Amino acid sequence: MQCHLYLNIAHDHLSFVILENINKEFVALEYFNIDKEDSFTQMRDIMYGNEMLRKSYRKVCIIYNFPESILVPEALYDGEMNNASLDLIYGDLRSGDSLSEPVGEWKLFNTYRVPSALHQLMNQHFPHGNYWHSYSVLLKTKNHNGAEESEDFADLIFYPNKMIIALFVGGNLKLMQSFDYETAEDVSYHLLNICRQFNLDCEIIKLKLKGLIDEQSSVFTELLKYFLHIELSDRPANFKYDPAFEEYPRHFFTPLFEMAQCV
Repeated sequence: MQCHLYLNIAHDHLSFVILENINKEFVALEYFNIDKEDSFTQMRDIMYGNEMLRKSYRKVCIIYNFPESILVPEALYDGEMNNASLDLIYGDLRSGDSLSEPVGEWKLFNTYRVPSALHQLMNQHFPHGNYWHSYSVLLKTKNHNGAEESEDFADLIFYPNKMIIALFVGGNLKLMQSFDYETAEDVSYHLLNICRQFNLDCEIIKLKLKGLIDEQSSVFTELLKYFLHIELSDRPANFKYDPAFEEYPRHFFTPLFEMAQCV
């Protein structure tokens, strides 16, 4: 089958898109909210019960979207320290498999932890799958050149009650972290705190939003109180899209579409 499958998997959601590779057209997308208390069972049922996930694909990319991640400069990376480093930063209460990958464009290694049972399930279901972490993918999609090098900006990727913040100052990555939130005020608190920590003016820094955030939402309204430069990221222009995608705001599923650009 001349199609590529891209999955994004977190504790609380599973989503995927299918790219028809000859015409470079996205032809299908599905998004599932997952109960954190029973996430493995639900994901297993989806993997074996969903018709599109039972098909064969020319290429399969699994993007893990778990917060336990450490970005290490290439010069300091030591693979034998992966588990110890993760335990030091995040504790050892959550067991899991540690994975790592180079993010060569940024001269970094990403070391991260995923639930063991889930990773085993993915390996069984997609024996030829390629694995990445969402932070690595986000960095790979950045244009680390041109006008953006001198800009101070933050990429914000929104999921239900969770966001990923990637802060770039003068073209350099300063922060990449996942934050849970319950209210719109939680979102502004995290962002204002980050601006304070890095001595950034919230009236100057640019926010680039993508993912599941609505322009009419309380979160978007809250951001407008403090930040003057907010833009909604468009989906990649170098692909075609099934007309069904026009029913949704163009920034909603940008993180899923962007996976196909770089992995």
